[in-house]
Amino acid sequence: MRWKLITLGSLSFAIALLQALGFFNGINEAINSLLPQGGDVVKAVTTLADTHVVLIIITAVLAIRYHKNKGNAQEFLRPYLSFALVLITVGLLKLAYHTPRPITYGSGIGAFAFPSGHTAKASMLANYLSDVFPKYKAIIWTFPVVIGATRLLLHVHWFSDVLFGLFYGAFIDEVVKVVMKSELP
Repeated sequence: MRWKLITLGSLSFAIALLQALGFFNGINEAINSLLPQGGDVVKAVTTLADTHVVLIIITAVLAIRYHKNKGNAQEFLRPYLSFALVLITVGLLKLAYHTPRPITYGSGIGAFAFPSGHTAKASMLANYLSDVFPKYKAIIWTFPVVIGATRLLLHVHWFSDVLFGLFYGAFIDEVVKVVMKSELP
């Protein structure tokens, strides 16, 4: 468990540092120029990581678990706490980095690209769901990868935004999991 936390944290930190140093600038532009523009299907798929949709998924999973009497109160708190921390810290990172998007999109904090909030939310959710449904881990992890791809195809994020989001969302959930387990009697 801790090796996963350290790995995700180290990768997130390294990508954030490289982003701050401008390492991804040429790479981001090259990848963005090669990708086609996503259409209506891509737009529909990307909404699966909208804030309200992720909250609905979390609540539905917890309702099913509660109905089956699986988990304790702290375990039910984990996905909501992870989700809130992802939203808050992604917003703060967007303000800190002030990275413009490939195209004009959004306003306020939403006008900034780094990191991809959709990808980070999807990654957080995948990390949580992988623990709840370990048998389906491989299938579950396709979700944040697909969401990241939609963000690139819609040209609303750079490659580095999505790459960071893939590791960062899972990192936040892993931090919450480790902290909550250390607090258990």
